[in-house]
Amino acid sequence: MTQLHFPTLSHPDFAGKTRAGDIGDAMADVDHNVGLITGALKRLKLDDNTLVIWCTDNGAEGRRPWRGTSGVWRGFYNTVMEGGVRTPCVVRWTGAYRAGRRSTASCTRWTSSPRLQLRWAPTSSRRTGPSTA
Repeated sequence: MTQLHFPTLSHPDFAGKTRAGDIGDAMADVDHNVGLITGALKRLKLDDNTLVIWCTDNGAEGRRPWRGTSGVWRGFYNTVMEGGVRTPCVVRWTGAYRAGRRSTASCTRWTSSPRLQLRWAPTSSRRTGPSTA
């Protein structure tokens, strides 16, 4: 889901709903769709055995500071400084993690995907050769 990338175009059902501009409407749209996905997992009785990872690919936009900041970190969207790569990540795995658990571990999506694939992929389907993990 790449919904919040510029331009932030929400579904017409969400346009103007939040009074927080295009980014607020797009966030409400994404929230609704994530609810549909997690609701379907629960309805199909798959939520205890499904890992859902929600993260972003870059830091705050430097050209639009009203949309958020990188906090104490230097850099922003499209930079290799910490403010461009340290981003929030939410992990939901109902059957494995209790709600409210927090971690200060640092992780990036380009290193976590290969690690997850190697950890849970059947041995017969694992690739051989160089790894980014």
